[in-house]
Amino acid sequence: MDNDNLQIKKIITERVSAIKKRDVEKATAGYHTDVISYDVVGPLQLVGIDTLKKRLDEWLSTLSKIIDYEIADIEIRATGDLAYCSGLNHIDAVKPDGEKLDMWWRETTCYIKTNGNWQIIHAHSSVPFNAENGQASVGLKPE
Repeated sequence: MDNDNLQIKKIITERVSAIKKRDVEKATAGYHTDVISYDVVGPLQLVGIDTLKKRLDEWLSTLSKIIDYEIADIEIRATGDLAYCSGLNHIDAVKPDGEKLDMWWRETTCYIKTNGNWQIIHAHSSVPFNAENGQASVGLKPE
């Protein structure tokens, strides 16, 4: 793995660790100030780091306990000052009402290198949907 991929992998690893600890500041430390994010829930887009931090804080507040959080099947491609990473995110948690949340979703992140440092400039999360009934397929798991 080359140096660019190692730097990006470190951002991912630190983000995962921070989410498990509910540390919004550390979880978003690898994001560019002007990040644009497409989340699995509305609105259609989140613009800027402050908006992203607020959304992450809101999401974490809906979980009373995080059992595990991971990003699997990570693929990183870097060239020049641009890179992307795809992966499958997984949360295993408990909501305040005691309901278990065990969900996988897809995520692609785009990185920009500025002054030798990689930062996430765009993030896109999604879940497949059932074309027959329009419902999100949140129960899918990797094969």
